[in-house]
Amino acid sequence: MTIKDNLLPSARVARGATAVFIKSIAGAPLGLLYVAILTRLIPPNELGILAILTFFATILSAIGSLGLSWASSKFIPELLGKGEAYKSLAVYRKIFLLGFVSAVIISIIFLYLLISTYS
Repeated sequence: MTIKDNLLPSARVARGATAVFIKSIAGAPLGLLYVAILTRLIPPNELGILAILTFFATILSAIGSLGLSWASSKFIPELLGKGEAYKSLAVYRKIFLLGFVSAVIISIIFLYLLISTYS
């Protein structure tokens, strides 16, 4: 039995939250460095186009997830715990189908924006 097994759930959550916080703090300077280098390498008009495309991609990816990962992590284990494996499989199929369809739609929209921008 390891030390991790002896921790209370609240302590595990606190450790996980700390790890996510440290990851986000470490990622911020790297993102800033990336943007600083990118602004030196790309002309201003192309950088504006890249910024607009990045904005739309971010918005579309946020909308496209539809909260499905949170739904799957809640409902599938709950149904499996109740012994309703067929219902959990149905939920999994619906979540997979919705995710696939939304990813295809977002990809088509993004490709259309990309092609129309450079045409």
